[in-house]
Amino acid sequence: MPHHTAHGLYAFAASGFTDAAVLIIDSLGETCTTSIGSGQVLSGGIRYRIREQVSDPASLGYAYGAVTMHLGWRRGDEEGTVMALAATGDPARFRGLLARAIPLTPAGFALDPPCSRCGCYGTAGPASARVHRRRLPAARPGEEVTQVHADLAAALQERTEQVMVHLATGRGRSPGRGGCAWAAGSR
Repeated sequence: MPHHTAHGLYAFAASGFTDAAVLIIDSLGETCTTSIGSGQVLSGGIRYRIREQVSDPASLGYAYGAVTMHLGWRRGDEEGTVMALAATGDPARFRGLLARAIPLTPAGFALDPPCSRCGCYGTAGPASARVHRRRLPAARPGEEVTQVHADLAAALQERTEQVMVHLATGRGRSPGRGGCAWAAGSR
């Protein structure tokens, strides 16, 4: 069974709705990173179908993982720490940077390669070193996290939420007659 189908079936079955749209955001499952599906309870069971998907390399999980590493934590393990840190930050400082790094598109969103080369996702290179020193100082494991790190986490969380709302409501999409089940996938 495809990864996003498994997440979608579980989210729909647990939702309690009889008819719903389901939005799954995950780092990666096969080549799909984000999916919008629909579920219905029928007399013979549940029918679930993926209707739209966003594919690799566009992944909110990749962006979250890169910022997690940039802040000195383990990618794929401590993204929740970044989410918690976001509550203490001000997204205004890095709002524009994250909007350029994760632009909204008719298909959903993208990860902007020029921004990734400039250090938004913690990649190395001369431009990255300049950006880190001036705007996005990296934290080493065990090092004190400062306000600039909290502000980066807040901007990432804000942009993630904007993308999720765009995916759920963009282009006149209806959440379904019965409701909308949301799920953030995990490994």
